[in-house]
Amino acid sequence: MKINNISNSNSFAARKQNVAFGANVRSLTESLGRKVGNKDGFFSKLNDHIEFDGCNLPFAVFMTVLFGAVLLCRYAAARDKDERREILTRDSITIGTLVFARPPLKKAFAKLSQKSTGLALSINPKKYSEFNPLKKLYSYLQPEGGIKVMTSNDIASKYTTKGYKNGFADLLRFVENEGGNSQKMISKDKTLSDAVKKAFESVSKDKKFEEASVDEMIKVFDKGHKSQTKEVKELYSLLESDKNPIIKKAKSVNSSFDFVTTFLIVPTMLGFVLPKMLEHRLKQSRKAAAAEAKADNESQQPSVNVQSFLNTMNKSNSQAFKSFTQMVG
Repeated sequence: MKINNISNSNSFAARKQNVAFGANVRSLTESLGRKVGNKDGFFSKLNDHIEFDGCNLPFAVFMTVLFGAVLLCRYAAARDKDERREILTRDSITIGTLVFARPPLKKAFAKLSQKSTGLALSINPKKYSEFNPLKKLYSYLQPEGGIKVMTSNDIASKYTTKGYKNGFADLLRFVENEGGNSQKMISKDKTLSDAVKKAFESVSKDKKFEEASVDEMIKVFDKGHKSQTKEVKELYSLLESDKNPIIKKAKSVNSSFDFVTTFLIVPTMLGFVLPKMLEHRLKQSRKAAAAEAKADNESQQPSVNVQSFLNTMNKSNSQAFKSFTQMVG
C-alpha cells in the first residue's frame, strides 16, 4: 500500500510537470499568434513570406530549399574543384533560368500582346504610372511581385460584368487603367463589337458608336447600367455566358506565354546554350591542364640531363680507372 502511495505521488508530480509544460507551450503559441495577428509587426510580415498556399511552397521557402538543400549539398559532395566549378555553373544557370527568367519573359510577352490585342493581360502594381524607369524595370524582373501576369481565374473575374458596380463601364475602366485599349479589344471580335454598338446606341441617342471616344463610351455605359435597355441586357448576357469572346481570347493569348517560355525559350537555354557553355569551359580546362603538364615536364627536363651527365661521368671514370690499373699491373 505504501508502494502504491509512492507511485501515485510520483504520477501526480509527473502530471503536474506535464501540465506546467503544456501551459508554457500554449502560452508561447498564443503569444506568437498575437504577434502574427499584428499586421504591422515583424512576425506578420515574415508569415506573409513563408505561409503555405495549399500545396504551393512560398517563394522564400522554395528558394531556401532550392539553394540550401540542393545546390549547397551538391557542391559539398563534389569530388574536386573541377566538379565544384561545373556544379556552380550548370546548376546556377538552370535554377536561374527556371526561377528568374520565365516570369520576366511572361511579363514582357503580356505587355507586347496588349499592344496588338488591346486586352489588359497583366495587373500593374499600385501607382505604377508614377514609377521611375528603374523601378518599372524591377517590376518586370521580380520573380514574385511587381507586374502580375493574369491567370485564368483573374481573366474570368475581370472580363465579365459580374462583380462590377457599374457593369461594362467598370470593365472598360479596368482595361484602360492596366494599359489596354478598349476600342481595339472590342473591334477584334465582330460578335462583341456588334453587341457593344447596339447597347451603346440604345442609350446614346445623339452620338454614334464609331465616333465615340473611350471616355464617352464609359459615360454612356455608366448611364446604360442604370437604365438597363434590352440591348444592354443582351450585352451583359453575352459577357456573363460561356461564350464570352473576351475571356476566350485572353486565355488563349495568356496560355501562349506559358507555351513559349516553358517549351521553347527555357529548353533552348537548358538544352542548347548551357551544354555549349559547359563544353567550351571543359575545352578551356583541358587546355589549361595540358599546358600545366607540359610546363611540369619542361621543368623536370634539366634534372634528367644532369642525371644522365653524372651517369656518363661515372662510366668514364670507371673505364679510366680500369685502364690505369692495367697499365700499372
